[in-house]
Amino acid sequence: MSAQTSDWLRRVALGLLFFFAAASQATYTVDVVALLDGRYPAKPLPFHDLQAVDGKPIRGLTDWAQAVRAKAPGESLTVQDQSGAHAVVVAAETERPAVAYAIGAGIVMPVFCLLLGFWVAAVRLRDFRAWLILGMLLGMAQLTRSGPIDPLGWTPFIGIPSALLRTLGSVLWAVSMMFFGIYFPQRWSVDRKVPWAKWILFAGPVVFATEVAANLIAEALDSSLAARMPQGLMADNIAFLFLCPCISVFFASIFQKYGEAKQTDDRRRLRLLYWGASVAMTPMFLTFLGSLILHRRAPEGVLVGALVAMMLFPLTLAYIVVVERAMDVRMVIRQGVQYALATRGARVLQVMVVVGIVAVASTMAGTTGASRLQRFAYLTFGVLLALRIREFGDRLRRWIDRRFFREAYNADRILKELSEQVRGILDRDALLETVARQIGQSLHVERVAVVLRGADGVAPDGDLVLPLTGRKELLGEIRLGPKRSEEPYSQTDRALLETVAAQTGLALENAQLSESIAHEVAQRETLNREIEIAREVQQRLFPQTFPAVANLEYAGYCRPARGVGGDYYDFLALPGGRFGLAIGDVSGKGVPAALLMASLQASVRGQSGSGNVAELMTTVNKLVCDVSPSNRYATFFYCQYDPESRRLTYSNGGHNSPIVLRGDEVLRLETGGAPVGLFPFSKYQQDEAQLEAGDLLIFFTDGISEAENPAQDEWGEEPLIEATRSVSGEAPARIIERLMEEADRFANGAPQHDDMTLVIAKVG
Repeated sequence: MSAQTSDWLRRVALGLLFFFAAASQATYTVDVVALLDGRYPAKPLPFHDLQAVDGKPIRGLTDWAQAVRAKAPGESLTVQDQSGAHAVVVAAETERPAVAYAIGAGIVMPVFCLLLGFWVAAVRLRDFRAWLILGMLLGMAQLTRSGPIDPLGWTPFIGIPSALLRTLGSVLWAVSMMFFGIYFPQRWSVDRKVPWAKWILFAGPVVFATEVAANLIAEALDSSLAARMPQGLMADNIAFLFLCPCISVFFASIFQKYGEAKQTDDRRRLRLLYWGASVAMTPMFLTFLGSLILHRRAPEGVLVGALVAMMLFPLTLAYIVVVERAMDVRMVIRQGVQYALATRGARVLQVMVVVGIVAVASTMAGTTGASRLQRFAYLTFGVLLALRIREFGDRLRRWIDRRFFREAYNADRILKELSEQVRGILDRDALLETVARQIGQSLHVERVAVVLRGADGVAPDGDLVLPLTGRKELLGEIRLGPKRSEEPYSQTDRALLETVAAQTGLALENAQLSESIAHEVAQRETLNREIEIAREVQQRLFPQTFPAVANLEYAGYCRPARGVGGDYYDFLALPGGRFGLAIGDVSGKGVPAALLMASLQASVRGQSGSGNVAELMTTVNKLVCDVSPSNRYATFFYCQYDPESRRLTYSNGGHNSPIVLRGDEVLRLETGGAPVGLFPFSKYQQDEAQLEAGDLLIFFTDGISEAENPAQDEWGEEPLIEATRSVSGEAPARIIERLMEEADRFANGAPQHDDMTLVIAKVG
């Protein structure tokens, strides 16, 4: 259910309750006036003996009460009972209370309770404690009513609810008191430990109230039904036993919280509530206790005194709520009449003074005998003084707001909006600045500091410190200095500020996360740009021109697994028309492998003039060992081809053996030594292979032969050989394209896990 729907339902419920409570009080007030004036009729006969009145059958107590009310004292009723029909004269009620007591207990005090209770509930519509105050005061308004007045004489739509309110007032009062004691100003520690206990105590009054209400409605509408209703809990002593524990919980919780309260404001409010309630209720408690022990009703004077004492309770609540700001509703008063009168009064005073100054200046300027210069001086002085008065008026209004009406702004609304607003602020500085400014403006606090954890500098002291907590850790704190009005922070202030601090902590954590993500994204973009540059540089390291070689057609291709990789191939034009071909695979991937690949290329090109392949391999191995860490190495194959003799001299440094396809024959070039860069003193051997026209050479890295599919199966060298044979009639560049397609087809969408390099050479 949305907050707006909930508020609408609360307003509807409050409006209906106010209507019935106001109607009940209005009818009761009319009856009190009639009783004091001697016009309230008494009931001349027991209701249960009657069968009809004035010819109309009597079904329930409502019919009888309305028939009696319709007659003025002195008039007669024709009633039918078991003895027959006879006339009865309606007499005026002789039980008349003292005028002061009747007006005070029946009109003034109930009206005061109702107005205060409904006002607090309307102002603090979402506060459960405000509804409990309404329950206490609504019940109290019924308790102070006494005497023979029967609300059932009015229309049933008003009479029955009024009778229910009056009868169940004690239950509503006691139960509301119990819950108010548990939850005001904070939840009782005992209730946190045994939350189920209050519901056990609550069950008794609920059962009692249900039985009483059912019997009352049945008796009002149908006496035959009422005779069959159970009445086991209707006795006053049973009600007392049900309600006494609720009142005891109220006093026990308030007393314990008073002893445990750490805030001065809370201790003061709890002390006032405890002693005010004790003085108000002790006389009535002793009166009921005495009646139970002595088995007789207390004297009327004693009951009157007890009721008068009970009137102190709503007065105590009013003082705590309005003066001590326990529910923070005094702000509404300041927003209303007082603030309007003060600020508008200041404006009226300012206008009156300005008008007076202008009038005096004009009069002096028009004085007979005044020169033109004097008149101009008078008018100029008047205008300047009026402007100064205007400035003084603005300062006066600001002083009024600062000194007397500090809560003129709706701090509740501003702080609630702030708690919603901070969720969407992802800039940390803007977030903290907004929070500090809004808190300062809403509560008129001059010093508001937001201190983050680990921040440099000395943070100012604060009268109120609110932690900024993230999901897992403390991020900092908000420190508030005193209000300019020097009023203490109310419980509502603290609750709202704690909500703001909680939302700010989460928003701050989100802002920090957003900053971290933005920083990481920026770093990634920088890294991606650098990798792109590295990729372009590496691509330039691969052969850009292919030397023409007699009797040999060749092509090469490398596809890194990442932006840059560690695979290497090169084509070299050597002295004497010879042709050099190199292929390698550096351990690892990414930028580190690419750097070693560049070093390997530089070493090979620097030594390519040597005609001794084994010697070149030995030198390259030492150079790579010198520039690379111990965990870096490269498998490397190097060969030199003599186009005149078609002889290939080679040395294999731990690389995948290149394959020579000659018809159905497969030759592998394996002679050599360890991978380069692995052992600084490795020695290498060289070997020769006599190539023939039509031979097809395959140079590859393990990224080709070990390409994996989603099931992590490897393609392997045999499928590579078969795929090469199937396209052997194509040009080397086309063969490479077809082989890469076959490898990708086998991978079937699985990600490439290693650099893939392929060189194809055809002997003519």
